[in-house]
Parts: sequence; structure tokens; C-alpha cells
Amino acid sequence: TARCMDDSGLTTQDRRHATGSSVLAFAANASAAIDHAVIVRNHAGSLMVMDNATVVISNSTFDSNSGIVGAIVAAWNRSKLHVDGSHFGHNSVVYAGGALFAHKSIVEIMGSMFTGNTATSEYVGTGGGIALEASGVLIVDSTFQNNTARLAGGGVSLLVDSHLADYDLEGHDIVQSTRHP
Repeated sequence: TARCMDDSGLTTQDRRHATGSSVLAFAANASAAIDHAVIVRNHAGSLMVMDNATVVISNSTFDSNSGIVGAIVAAWNRSKLHVDGSHFGHNSVVYAGGALFAHKSIVEIMGSMFTGNTATSEYVGTGGGIALEASGVLIVDSTFQNNTARLAGGGVSLLVDSHLADYDLEGHDIVQSTRHP
């Protein structure tokens, strides 16, 4: 049975979490809508989406958060993530996905901006903006600007059988997103 949650207007800042924990976690067929959220300066991740959960994020701001993978969202195991009209700025991770990370999941990004996000590890830092592993992604009318990754994929990193939808580049800009050795 799916559970629903609506976090309209959620605000959280300056939180520190134990390693691997999150501000919010959604699992086992859960569904959630997050609208007009402001999540800033949280540590050890913000949203965990796993095991066939579905999360829709719209009109939200995520700034200066940090984590190990996916400073804002880490989506795992057949999860679905839809992002619309949101801004992800100055978030950082050690390994992958400065803002978003997905493993075996589907990600749709519409009309959103990713600026100044980083993946910092010298040996495995991939996807300063987003990193996808065995996942699919659709990106429409979105901008990736000044994102960095130490290893690969300053703006977007596609790892292990990940793929872009055929029409993913409509209105899409990647500006000065680089790999920094």
C-alpha cells in the first residue's frame, strides 16, 4: 500500500545527521510531494528515496547542503524522482551527485537549475550536479552551471548502463561544468 505525504512549505536548515541519515526518508512504495521547500546547510544528506518510492519536488530551493552521495536526493532501487522548477546551489558530496544521485531509478528534471554543486573525492568524485548509476534520466529546459567533479562529469555523470531519453536536450544548457583534477 502506498503512503502519501505532502511537505508543502517545508523549511529545514543547519541540521547535522548521523552518517547515512537524512532529513526525510521515503521507502517501500511511498509517495510524496514536496513543494516550496527550502533546505539549507544540512549535513549527511537531505532526502533518501528508495525501494520503489516516488517523490515529486517542485518550486523548491536547496542550498549549501552536504553528504556522502546525493547531498539533496539519493534515489535507490526502482525509485522515481520528478523535479520541476527547483534550484540546487552550492551543495557538495564526497563521492557522487553533488545535488542528486540515483541508482537503478528514473529521474525527470524540468525547468530547474543546478549551480556550483561539487563532488570532491579525487578518486571517485563524479557528477558535480547529478550522478546516475544504472538509471534513466530526462532533462528538459534546465541549466547546469559551474558544477565541478574531481573525477568525471562536472554537470551530469552517467555511470554503469545509465541513459538519457531521446529528447533530453530540449532547452538544456550545461555551462562551465568541469572536471577538476
